[in-house]
Amino acid sequence: MKTNCHFAGLVERTAGTLFAAVVIAAAIVLAGCPGGPEEEETPDSTSYKVSIGELTNGSITANPTSADEGASVTLTIKPDVGYRLKGTPTVTAGETTVTVSGSGNSYTFAMPASDVTVTAEFELDPSLKLLEDFETVTGVFTTLPYWYAGAAYGQANADSKHDGNQGAQFNYGDITADPWYAGFGMDPDGADVVLWDLSEYNAITFWVKANRLGDKYKVQLKSEQNQEPIPEVEFSVTTTEWEQITISLADFAGLDTSSVKVFGIFASQSTVAEGALYVDTIQAVK
Repeated sequence: MKTNCHFAGLVERTAGTLFAAVVIAAAIVLAGCPGGPEEEETPDSTSYKVSIGELTNGSITANPTSADEGASVTLTIKPDVGYRLKGTPTVTAGETTVTVSGSGNSYTFAMPASDVTVTAEFELDPSLKLLEDFETVTGVFTTLPYWYAGAAYGQANADSKHDGNQGAQFNYGDITADPWYAGFGMDPDGADVVLWDLSEYNAITFWVKANRLGDKYKVQLKSEQNQEPIPEVEFSVTTTEWEQITISLADFAGLDTSSVKVFGIFASQSTVAEGALYVDTIQAVK
């Protein structure tokens, strides 16, 4: 610790008084040198605030939300489903635009000596096609095009959502005797009614969450209601949290991607009752 205390004249430098001088000096230092010059104090730093402006079709989080001048601030971008960031985020300090660097959904800037506001625009992502988000479905899947079948019970509710207001849920039991027929799906119920035209896309992606690990599932896409063999792909989950599943459309053998008439997700292997799978935000990806 720096001290500006002086001890000249306290004691004479003689053999008899040297020890006393050391003790007195140490006591004064430990006591903060009362009466001596005060230590120089470092002024408190000034912290400035990061505010997020009004956004539509996406969100932005800042870390930290306040910072000293020169500190680095990270912006994490989260577009809504089917949207993407247009350009880069804009950071302003009064009338001054702050330089932002980064790409994708992560950007940084150096905090100026004032509060800042962050804004951004989001636009439709042409590489994605939203197929189903279950936002307009009411309750149990008993009205076409939504259905559930086999040893399952399907419905839409707020507890099943990954994003938005609600998602889909189907519960199933022991299906070892019928290892594919327990799930839910969509079917307009007409031989010539096309559910989706996916000819311009390469894959299908969706979010799922299971209440346990170990069960297996299948996705079915059919060009005809009674198509055989059924174009289907098996998948499993690796966590009981939400995860995104992506499956190439080329893996659905025999599927006419320009004329998808039936979609279904089924539990294909389960030996324990009370299984549940939550599904949300089904999209086609280029």
